[in-house]
Amino acid sequence: YPTIVIGWHWGSDSGKAVTHRDSSITLPCRFHQEPENDDPARIRIKWTKVTDVLQFQDVFVALGRRQRVFGPYRGRVFLEQAGPADASVIIQNVTLEDYGRYECQEHWNIVSHFSH
Repeated sequence: YPTIVIGWHWGSDSGKAVTHRDSSITLPCRFHQEPENDDPARIRIKWTKVTDVLQFQDVFVALGRRQRVFGPYRGRVFLEQAGPADASVIIQNVTLEDYGRYECQEHWNIVSHFSH
């Protein structure tokens, strides 16, 4: 099987992982969770593949328990869920087309309450 190199990046951390076709690979991503932002339903996790300079392909998005996997990644990408601050994903049945660089982003959906 050919070797497939997949790069990952989040925040100031980055790295490379090596796998083979039809294998699985975990792309690590962790975020800092503030005590006042401990509601997992407000955390948005997004994984994208960098396809060109400033061009991205959506891979995976989660908002709380709702998750969506896009295009050729459907049925192959899952959130690892190794802990409350874990945003790592697992890509199963890796293909040659999966070769490349991926980015992880997390956002807190801040809900503001106004009263008068």
